[in-house]
Amino acid sequence: MAILGPSELPLVLKVDSDPLKALAIHEFGHPVVLVELMEPQFEIVLRRIGDFIAEYFPLQGRFAFIQTQPLVAEYPLPDDAYWIQNISWDPATTRIDDIFGAESFLFSFGPGTKLFNYNGEISCEDLSKKENQKIKTPYGFRKVGIRWNKRKQPAIKIFTDNDSLTCTPNHPIKINGNYSIASDCKIGDNLEAMNGNKCKVINIEETNIEGSWSIKSPVGCYYASSNGNEYYMVH
Repeated sequence: MAILGPSELPLVLKVDSDPLKALAIHEFGHPVVLVELMEPQFEIVLRRIGDFIAEYFPLQGRFAFIQTQPLVAEYPLPDDAYWIQNISWDPATTRIDDIFGAESFLFSFGPGTKLFNYNGEISCEDLSKKENQKIKTPYGFRKVGIRWNKRKQPAIKIFTDNDSLTCTPNHPIKINGNYSIASDCKIGDNLEAMNGNKCKVINIEETNIEGSWSIKSPVGCYYASSNGNEYYMVH
């Protein structure tokens, strides 16, 4: 994950007290022996502090990385993180098992799934019979690991205006420009295809598959299809 935040935020929080002093002197006169701040005055002070931090923040944003662990869904904030601007995971550097902490058969495709190699489309069945095969990814052709899971599993079949994709409900695919699990896909969403097309989802069906293909790519991302008309970005 990437956590963004100011690199020296504790220094920012030690703001100059001059705005508070100026406000107190302006409201109550000088000299001031004892001042009781009411809510309106305190809001002004906080607003001025917030404005200062807002100006400082974009200049000092930084990345922090968290190494995820299997079966661990929550992680503490870094000690020096006071707030988070954005969290994302990079499919090029993150392993699917690390993200979801589950067995690979939970993230797999149905029988007949096709991939794309140097010679064009190739079925998972044929790919499993050959060694040192490379399939197309957004980062070039890469060797992949492939395994057949002999078990009946629930699956989701996503139909677009040009093809379909059948996978387990929690398999990540690129939907509307971001990775989401298949079960979050909705009619009207767009799947990203290998040639840059945005393919609109026209129907979704819950189904079962008798066995599935688990595929592991060293860069995480690759393209998969059911019929070979469109190859969709998946993880």
